[in-house]
Amino acid sequence: MWYPICGVANAEQGLWQNKGCGPGAKPGPGNKIRKRFHAREQTGFKRFKITEEDWRNREKWEQYELAVIDMVDRTSTHYAPWTLIEANNKYFARIKVLKTVCTTIEAKLKELYEEGVDYLEKSKKRK
Repeated sequence: MWYPICGVANAEQGLWQNKGCGPGAKPGPGNKIRKRFHAREQTGFKRFKITEEDWRNREKWEQYELAVIDMVDRTSTHYAPWTLIEANNKYFARIKVLKTVCTTIEAKLKELYEEGVDYLEKSKKRK
């Protein structure tokens, strides 16, 4: 998942706009994750879900955020754009992904129709 912490992603322009959050003012998932990690360590049947690697990665959260922002800025294109799913609820995220896929397909089909392309006609080329 991707979490906007101190800014707003503008997916159309591929920009990250900093909203001026200072250290310690981050509304992101930090404390929730820390509490969840501690709870897993205390619950016998969930203990296997948390490792030293999880804690190490958690300490690098800010570096991961910057890397993701940089990756999206550098790799999102008109033909292969990123769609950022602003959710930490897996059910919401799944619905958002499905809606995004459907909307994208519908837009492309409309574009092809307006260009006069019969996308239902089988290809006449043989391989």
